[in-house]
Amino acid sequence: MRRAALWLLSLSLTVAGTEAAHWVAFRLTYPDPRMRAEALAGSGHHYLQLMPTVLSLAGALSVVLLATRTFSNRPSALRISPTFFFLLAPACFIVQECGEQLAAGTSPLAALGAATFLPGLALQLPFAGAAYALARLLLRAASELGRLLSAALRTRLRAVAITLRPAGHDAPPRARLLAASASGRGPPAALVNA
Repeated sequence: MRRAALWLLSLSLTVAGTEAAHWVAFRLTYPDPRMRAEALAGSGHHYLQLMPTVLSLAGALSVVLLATRTFSNRPSALRISPTFFFLLAPACFIVQECGEQLAAGTSPLAALGAATFLPGLALQLPFAGAAYALARLLLRAASELGRLLSAALRTRLRAVAITLRPAGHDAPPRARLLAASASGRGPPAALVNA
């Protein structure tokens, strides 16, 4: 379960990085907003209307996964691999570009000749590095927060246990009662005090 959560967090950050690099590539290739809008409209980018919803869901999933890591009973030794980010980001971008061409009614291979393809592909590596660094930072912060909360909870529970412990003079231990009754002749001390 923890490995799947780590994979999902990495995937959501990779997708966010891929989309950010895709957006920057379009801004660099088409600096004029009108030309950029025409290029986006003619190249199968209608799905971008759904992107805020998709990224919001990925963000919410990431928050849940980080909360799970924070409140986990045991520390996680799982590490994320930079290879995952640096291989997955360009692969996602290529699949995305080919899918866009297919949605526009052209051959998926036409993506290779698109003006935004090479800049977008080149931007995948720095954005993948940023996504990897962010993933490590978030995981480390979640683990550290979990450790701090666990220590604070243990301290609080210890204080409550001390407060609830009966005082030593209120209820004498049985050993003292038995020792008093065996100290000499006569009835046990418990009967004399009653």
